[in-house]
Amino acid sequence: MPLISPASTDLTGQGTILLVEDEEGLPRFDSEAGYVGVCKEFSEQCAKLAAEVFQKKWGGEGTKYADGRTTVSKYESHYNSRLKKCLYLEVRDSSQSGKAPLRMMDLVDLQENKTIGSYSKIAGDTFVVCSVQGTRCYGEDAWRALVKSFMED
Repeated sequence: MPLISPASTDLTGQGTILLVEDEEGLPRFDSEAGYVGVCKEFSEQCAKLAAEVFQKKWGGEGTKYADGRTTVSKYESHYNSRLKKCLYLEVRDSSQSGKAPLRMMDLVDLQENKTIGSYSKIAGDTFVVCSVQGTRCYGEDAWRALVKSFMED
């Protein structure tokens, strides 16, 4: 995997933090780097990684498609020191003239490139895709309650 960002030694001098590309070409932490150190540095590295992932996927906050559909996307990053995980919460709102808007959210562990939870719902529709680590949920408030423990220390 090619290196995206130069290695940075943690503040203890005991390990390195590497950002590498995964099989999809998206940046992530090298989980084999054995990083040990200060949460602030990890939080900064996590924020940088999340920004790189978002920029590579979206290039900005809105994407217009040829069929007239517009998707506005945004993200949050959080380094969870309790779990020792860099987390990326992506929220996408899609709309198209004459159609109900669609909201999609994913919580991803950027170290393992693994989706922790997903949510998807068309406004006004009763069908919802909602789960966090295999636990089903039935609405956005319930989904946010389930992911809250990941996005806080």
